[in-house]
Amino acid sequence: MLIKQVMIYFPVIADWNVGDHHSHLKGDMDYNHGKLTVPKDGRYYIYAHLHFLSEGRVQILVNDDVVSAITSPFTKESTAETANGSGLFVLNATDTISLKISIWRAPRDGLVKFWMQRQTCYFGAFLI
Repeated sequence: MLIKQVMIYFPVIADWNVGDHHSHLKGDMDYNHGKLTVPKDGRYYIYAHLHFLSEGRVQILVNDDVVSAITSPFTKESTAETANGSGLFVLNATDTISLKISIWRAPRDGLVKFWMQRQTCYFGAFLI
């Protein structure tokens, strides 16, 4: 299994491997360039779990609008920390869901670091 460290400078996180056998795109949910597209109107539970290797904050976006955020619990004494965020949202067909690095609490060099390993970094949504 390949484990890689990803350093991202404030873009949408698009380094998800949907080809992995652990990835599950069900119910006509679509994934393209870091964004999930909702197939139909309804209440969706959105979730994200991240393995931080630095300080930082990740925003959960719906249609590029911030709906929630995950703040790294990383400290100077830490080597790695996990954090998660979730919520229930009313979405419409074709709405998009994505994660984006925030400049708030980013390290001085602007690089927020993660282990993009399938067991520790994932996000998704399902219709309730």
